[in-house]
Amino acid sequence: MLKKKLKSGALVIGSWVMIRDPISIEVMATSGLDWLAIDMEHAPITIDIVADLIRVGSSSGIDILVRVPDHNVTTIKQVLDAGAVGIIVPDVRTVSEARAILEYIRYPVREGKEPAYTGRRGAGLARAQGYGREFADYYDSWSSKFVFIPQIEHVDAVPNAEDIALIDGVDALFIGPYDLSASMGKAGLLENSEVVKSVDKIVCAAKAAGKAAGFHSVPAEMLPALNQLHAGVTFLAYSADVFFIREAVDRFVKEVRSNFNLLG
Repeated sequence: MLKKKLKSGALVIGSWVMIRDPISIEVMATSGLDWLAIDMEHAPITIDIVADLIRVGSSSGIDILVRVPDHNVTTIKQVLDAGAVGIIVPDVRTVSEARAILEYIRYPVREGKEPAYTGRRGAGLARAQGYGREFADYYDSWSSKFVFIPQIEHVDAVPNAEDIALIDGVDALFIGPYDLSASMGKAGLLENSEVVKSVDKIVCAAKAAGKAAGFHSVPAEMLPALNQLHAGVTFLAYSADVFFIREAVDRFVKEVRSNFNLLG
């Protein structure tokens, strides 16, 4: 279970799904990765497509997260009811924002049940609950299984990272490096000393709270990903389906044209 893996401190690797066709997620789901995240924020993926992708991915035996497009509670409920094991939420800047989202992930506690906190998630009877057949078991076990990962990707969120990480129910802090660098006026300059310092602060905040530090290593290249692992990241998103295709095609075209020119 993904939540237990994150809590154990073990290396947990996954990738990003931006292609709408279920074939992409099916291929990636059987690769040996621990998880996949469907991107609703920057990819043209709507809730009906998300439901199909979750079905294919989870049927292949991999844990499926969804990066929701914003903090909208209706979208969050629909994603969870479709069967996602949890969500990555973009641009969380404050403790109050994180707590508000968490409240809508948790169910209200039934009488006599533990732990003793309340939530506001609606009690749906959708795919996640076996269309009603597994409602009681799902309802009672959900709080021990769901994964909530706020994305720290704005300079204003960095000073609050440690307090966000300390919230019970937060499983990891996930760094969005491009948005973070852009918010600092250094878009894409991931090796800039100020950007690196902010990333380090977020990683340290997660580790100090006993939570996983997450990072999206976007290029489909080994070295940037390994550098993040050496820096203390344990929840690593390695590139995305579209970048795997792009890198392979770009590399092939470059090498073939270079060799052809040499021969000519």
